[in-house]
Amino acid sequence: MILTYEYDTEYHGPAVPVVQIGVSNVTDSEMLVEITGIVDSGADATMIPNRDLRRIGARKVDRRTVRGIAGFGYSVDIYEVALKIGPFKVSKLHVVADKQNGMPVIGRDVLNQFVVTLNGLAHIVEISQ
Repeated sequence: MILTYEYDTEYHGPAVPVVQIGVSNVTDSEMLVEITGIVDSGADATMIPNRDLRRIGARKVDRRTVRGIAGFGYSVDIYEVALKIGPFKVSKLHVVADKQNGMPVIGRDVLNQFVVTLNGLAHIVEISQ
């Protein structure tokens, strides 16, 4: 099965590859939030906005230092969630709580579990397993 998503063309720069994801509490899949996430093969980890983690009652499991694109480090909270892309599931995933940005970032911790094709000419993301 191949899932297909259109790029977000509302961005002021080049169109952005995005996918629809479901994020839930590991112990209660009924606490699910459906959100759009940016596909970012340059990101090591997946980042979910703090507000969405609170909505699903995700459990905080750690605090770590991460490095941003500018190279400086800062502390972040790590939460445990379950993630769904269409019928595909990642049952236990540690994600970074993002306190600043409103849009999730889907990093290589998730992307490396799938075949992901970015077709920039057609503005399409394809995901299969």
